[in-house]
Amino acid sequence: MKIALITPHLTYPPVIGYDLRIWQLARTLSQASDGDLEVLLLEERYEEKRRVPLEGRIKWIPLPLVFRYGRAILGRRSPILLRLISGIALLPLLINLNWLEYIIILITKRGCPKVLEVIKEMKPDIVVLVNYLYLAGFVPLIRELGIRVVVDLQNVESQVAQDLNREVRSWKSYVLWKIRERFARCLEQRFLALSDELWAPSLEDAQRIEKITKAISVKVVPNAVDLERYKNNFREKANTICFVGYYTYPPNLKAAHLLIEQIYPIVKRYEPSATLYLVGRNPSPYMLKVACQEKKIIVTGEVKDALCYISQASVIVVPLLSGGGTRFKIVEAMALGKAIVSTPKGCEGIEVQDGVHLLIREIEEFPEAILTLFRQPDLRKALGYRARELVKEKYSWLAAAKIIKERLTHLTKMEFC
Repeated sequence: MKIALITPHLTYPPVIGYDLRIWQLARTLSQASDGDLEVLLLEERYEEKRRVPLEGRIKWIPLPLVFRYGRAILGRRSPILLRLISGIALLPLLINLNWLEYIIILITKRGCPKVLEVIKEMKPDIVVLVNYLYLAGFVPLIRELGIRVVVDLQNVESQVAQDLNREVRSWKSYVLWKIRERFARCLEQRFLALSDELWAPSLEDAQRIEKITKAISVKVVPNAVDLERYKNNFREKANTICFVGYYTYPPNLKAAHLLIEQIYPIVKRYEPSATLYLVGRNPSPYMLKVACQEKKIIVTGEVKDALCYISQASVIVVPLLSGGGTRFKIVEAMALGKAIVSTPKGCEGIEVQDGVHLLIREIEEFPEAILTLFRQPDLRKALGYRARELVKEKYSWLAAAKIIKERLTHLTKMEFC
């Protein structure tokens, strides 16, 4: 079976959830194709020194200028003024979706012809697309070549934008998220609906995208981890709380502020030795200021490997109130056998049970749950053991690979239409 994976990103070693999802997919597709995998990597630059250990060929295609413009509109790293000007320029097209659809196809066809040339030459059985915000325009163009297309979703982007728009405080952010929501909804309805199959990370996301696209085939391919990498060889530090996140993402930033302002002060009142670790890149100035004032709040910034912090923590917390997809931070903590306290939103999409695999609590109940776990090591151990067993069963690479291989086999046997 010959497979092509088109992605705007491939980072090794993977760190954040987005990287982990793509890496999981690339590894599994390589195995399913017996190494006959072609990865078409659309990046501004590619460093050979990264030496991605993948059985398959990686063909780097420089990211065209028009795609960089798309990142200016959609990428959270771009300056807000640039994103705002770029987004407002799109408003006439967002009003007339037929024009937007036509222009996206034209831009994809003319702006990145190299991808289509490689696909024609390779003649794969299936093409898998990652990150439809940038690559959705390829769906109809590849299907015109008589090749099946699968789109892998990390989130339902229109739903995420809608959720986040309820939390923004400035009119600039409101306009940007509204534009992103409208743009994503257009891609979902006009392009994703044309694909042969959609892969969603959770049942909830599968139901959402099925409702939006009216797609015939939407399947759940869960976020999964390589259990060989998740062996906890660190000694646990007493009374430590850990939250891992990328803090330019609004839900993670809000979660960090909730920990600092509402959760940790109550925990410290009853357990003065408690230490809070906020791990991850791009912490806010407020987080850094608090860390300077409070010695037991440690803001690490970007770290080489967050797993050592997760491994040493007594309790992993996930106080998320919004966002989409399945949180890799929960699956990773479960794989390491850690005790976890999460909001219902934080563990959405993962088949966990309260009191069996972790503790599911509302924000105001977090301090009590954390203190309970501090004082009951047997409970921490029991929750961690059952959580890791669940990962072995449903969220390991082996489990995900089985689903992906079944779907690929099914698709190749279907009559192309």
